[in-house]
Amino acid sequence: MIARRYLLPGRSEAFIAVVAGFSLVAVMLGVAALIVVMSVMNGFRAELFDKISGLNGHAVVQGYNGQLRDWRRIADEAKAIPGVTAATPLIEQPLFASYNGRVEFAIVRGMRVQDIQSNATLKGKEILGSFKNL
Repeated sequence: MIARRYLLPGRSEAFIAVVAGFSLVAVMLGVAALIVVMSVMNGFRAELFDKISGLNGHAVVQGYNGQLRDWRRIADEAKAIPGVTAATPLIEQPLFASYNGRVEFAIVRGMRVQDIQSNATLKGKEILGSFKNL
């Protein structure tokens, strides 16, 4: 009843009908834009998640005080768990570097050569050199 009053007013209230029509179209366009953006971002999120999880993994096992003494046995046990597709040991250390007055912080990761060469996310992404030469 209220919608009919504002969308289909009498002859003396034509201005209200025009404003209500523009408002309705604006809301429809806003909702359509929101749906499109959410769809695109959802696809982007899936792609980004695949890229990140390809290098970071879904679970991390860490030792106390930055040491994991029997890491080979732990990696083998992790690979033996049903549903685990890969277990890659790595070492990670924060780094502080400066060059020509520019200061940067980074996290440096070290992996075994066979893990680098068999990582599907890294294959074909070399810019300079080759993983085969490691």
